[in-house]
Amino acid sequence: MKTGVHQNLSGTCPKTDPMPRLQSAASVFGMVPEPAGDHPSANFGDLAKVVGSEGTFQPPVRLMSQAILFQRLAWFPMKTLFPRLPLLLFFAIALPPHPANGQAQERERRLVERFDTNKDGVLDREERQAARSFVKENPRQSGPDRRGPGGRGGPGRGGSSGPQPSPGPEVSPDTVEVISEKKAGLYDPDVLRTVFLEFEEADWEDELADFYRTDVMVPAKMTVDGKTYANVGIGFRGNSSFFTLKKGQKRSFNITMDYADSKQDLYGYRTLNFLNGHADPSFLREVLYNRIARNYTATPQGNFVRLVINGRSWGIYGNVQQQNKDFTDEWFDSRGGVRWKVSPGPGSEGSSLQYHGPDEQPYGGYQLKSKDTAEARPALIRFLKVLNQTPIDQLHEKLEDVMSVDAALWFLALDNALIDTDGYYSRGSDYMLYQQPDDGRFHVLLYDSNETFRTPGHGGPPGGPGGRRPGGPPGSGPPRGPGNIRDSVFRGDPPQRQQGRGEPPGRGPGGGESSTALDLSPYAGEDRETFALTARLLKNPILRARYTAHVRTITNEWMNWSKTGALIADYRSLIEEDVQQDTRKLYHFEDFVKNMKDDIPGRRTTPGLERFVRERGDFLRRHPDISRKAPKLTMLTHTAGENSFTVTASAEHEANKLRMFVHSAGDRHLRFRATEMFDDGKHNDGTAGDGTWATVIPAIGRQYFYVEARTVEETPVISFVPEATERGAIKVKPALSRGLGSPVVINEVMSANTKTMQDPQGNYDDWIELHNTSDEEVDVSGLHLTDTPSVPRKWRFPKGTR
Repeated sequence: MKTGVHQNLSGTCPKTDPMPRLQSAASVFGMVPEPAGDHPSANFGDLAKVVGSEGTFQPPVRLMSQAILFQRLAWFPMKTLFPRLPLLLFFAIALPPHPANGQAQERERRLVERFDTNKDGVLDREERQAARSFVKENPRQSGPDRRGPGGRGGPGRGGSSGPQPSPGPEVSPDTVEVISEKKAGLYDPDVLRTVFLEFEEADWEDELADFYRTDVMVPAKMTVDGKTYANVGIGFRGNSSFFTLKKGQKRSFNITMDYADSKQDLYGYRTLNFLNGHADPSFLREVLYNRIARNYTATPQGNFVRLVINGRSWGIYGNVQQQNKDFTDEWFDSRGGVRWKVSPGPGSEGSSLQYHGPDEQPYGGYQLKSKDTAEARPALIRFLKVLNQTPIDQLHEKLEDVMSVDAALWFLALDNALIDTDGYYSRGSDYMLYQQPDDGRFHVLLYDSNETFRTPGHGGPPGGPGGRRPGGPPGSGPPRGPGNIRDSVFRGDPPQRQQGRGEPPGRGPGGGESSTALDLSPYAGEDRETFALTARLLKNPILRARYTAHVRTITNEWMNWSKTGALIADYRSLIEEDVQQDTRKLYHFEDFVKNMKDDIPGRRTTPGLERFVRERGDFLRRHPDISRKAPKLTMLTHTAGENSFTVTASAEHEANKLRMFVHSAGDRHLRFRATEMFDDGKHNDGTAGDGTWATVIPAIGRQYFYVEARTVEETPVISFVPEATERGAIKVKPALSRGLGSPVVINEVMSANTKTMQDPQGNYDDWIELHNTSDEEVDVSGLHLTDTPSVPRKWRFPKGTR
């Protein structure tokens, strides 16, 4: 590279390596070498470093000017990043929002802007009255608000045979225990807080129902642990858990702490979800499922609370974390990623991660839950194209560029092993997507877990909400074809395409008598071509083997009554007395007690939790793929070196034909890269062929890793240590060394170039200047630039760059 060459930050990038715009408020620029082999990303500790071709750090370079690019109209004082600079620089850029698109954007009726006459962003009492009158005079022509309170057909049909609601006892804040945040966090599983809500209006329930699925929140005063929070926003939430109930029954709530005060939160959380236990006589399913899933993938926290409204008890609610910026900050160390939600119902058809072409219109079922940007939908469509059009035999290599594959496999394994009849295997919906800003990859997230631990099929138990769905005679489900579940899905038989036959009695959406069997195949849905995750990932032998290993882990860990039964007993002990006294619960107390162990019979049986754990576990353990002997990994050790670490492990398998890999990354949410291990006596592994495998992994800064053992055969068997893979990855911190000086330095930065300098194409792109301080030409091929310390190989210099 010659002196004074400007490197354009978007115009010269190959299509396979899209150049990032410098959008971080703390942009970090560095250069790192292309690794020799497939090893993990490096991390940076300083703001600007140059790495030479040998992979060693250089001292910080001179920065003659700095600029920070902010999305929309945000200003940032540069001296907070660079206090030695004499000038205080400000830069801003405005990005227009992308227009709303598709049916998903119409699900929430927008009223605030129309009726907010004083323009304070919320509706006061008078403004809400005007909005309520408008809603009543102009009902939507489709959607749940056409149904009367009480569900399909009007009052009384949903939950008519359950207990009739009645006002609960009076409760005041000075009569309940105060639990400090220091003693227990908001989602501590061992505590039962009491939350008080006080509405201004006596008809608050009618007002919340009128504003269901609008952007209007009804203000209330909240008191928790002796502290009062003014003007929190309250709304009803849910689908069937709302419109199958009548007035006075326990409905679910969404609570916005920062409704009127942007700085107000409850123990660090800005949004709360209080759930009514719809379709779950045990009241435990969602909290229990999330507790298990959090061991393996990004999942909301959850526990239970008592709720008191206007001085009277409304009983026990599930308290489940909102999947918002607070959630992504916890799991992905980022708040600026793109969040999508796919719910069942109108508009979600075709949203099971299929690719429908480049036009945005067919993707209306994906509801954007974060700020809209011009890039959000094109990025989603590109991801779906890669998922659906990459050749099956290349998926395990190519898909990691756009998606966290391991997270997706855990998502599917949990969905199947714990039988979520409202989830992906069953309906292709009720999940979320998060595109993290660090590397642009998508993560598939669990969402809405109340219909888990079920028998295969749809629907809820009778006597509670949703119990009286229209059914049909046995076998009256939709005819089978390539897109429908087969008999083998339920029996666990080998895949066979069968067409023109109805669903098995009680096992399909058609209705009929319920089957109590828990014999859902671990590969259910693999031949449903419209469900891209199961149809494509499970056809790739390596991804299928990884998925099978995850199902095996869940089975061994949690289909174990001594462990899961103890957890269930703890939850039951915590809430049982309150459930018994709850005057608005959706199921009889006898059903709550019985469902801990035994089934609640009806149109579709709700299995007892103990029966589910025992029988589902027995079925999965007997499955020929789950029961195949997997490689046994032992003696796992690691040693941190200088800019590297060594991993050693022993492995045993009867076939004695194995491949071993270390998967490592700079953080648990970043892309893990595989480095092969060897037993050849040349990689710090001891004597060749002694069953001890090892490898040395170049790394800079903190790393996380896990080990994979894979049999060498057409249908491999895989095992992992730790078994939780990326979420359970082991942390190691190699020592950092400084290398010899490089003649190439970052000399100048322009990250808000709107009119200063044009590139050869006539565009005003962001740029940096690299300066060669020597008299010799320097080849920088294979080096990288980044503005994100945890993603040091964000942009690669093309071959031949000098």
